[in-house]
Amino acid sequence: LEKEYFQKLEELRHRLQNENIPIQVHSGAEIFFHYYMTKTVKKSRVSTLAGKGRYVLMEFPLFLTPVGTSDVLFQLTMEGFTPILAHPERYSMVLENPERVFEFLKFGALLQVNNGSILGHFGRKVQRVAMWLLENQWVHFLGSDAHHAEGRNYCLQQAVEKLKNHLDADYIQKIISDFPAKILENQEIEKPKIPQPEKQEGLLTRLKRRIFPLK
Repeated sequence: LEKEYFQKLEELRHRLQNENIPIQVHSGAEIFFHYYMTKTVKKSRVSTLAGKGRYVLMEFPLFLTPVGTSDVLFQLTMEGFTPILAHPERYSMVLENPERVFEFLKFGALLQVNNGSILGHFGRKVQRVAMWLLENQWVHFLGSDAHHAEGRNYCLQQAVEKLKNHLDADYIQKIISDFPAKILENQEIEKPKIPQPEKQEGLLTRLKRRIFPLK
């Protein structure tokens, strides 16, 4: 299958060239989560974006929290791969508690949000979570998540137009151009800063505050 995949890819590239269509097509795949992902990625050239051997686009089930996600992310990063998590704003575990994304970020994962999520194609709640992620600059990429020519389309331009009213122009430039270019150049992409949890006060400290309140 992998051999056939790359043959088809070359055929497409030649056709684009013959038709004078100025588009470059690179290999890549969105890998569905499984516990032995690291082995899959290491043995298949299709598993890393543009075949560069570094960035791995992966997705979780939409409606359940799989067991072992932290282990797999840790294994991938220890082997020198950088996971890119597709459409985290659509996962039920993130919709229930958006701060679950910190669990992915702390293991070195990057986030890709769907253009359709920004435009409200998957509902208001998904849209709100997507915008929350973007406004805090925890997102590195925008994706079409297009599966076929009909139905869900790319709509990148419409998404960017909406973001212009909410985000800094430099950040928009990064997520639509600079960061994707770093994948093709096989360069490291800076990780976002993760909020530190607030330090919990101990029982004795809380009692002292109640007995001797600050003036």
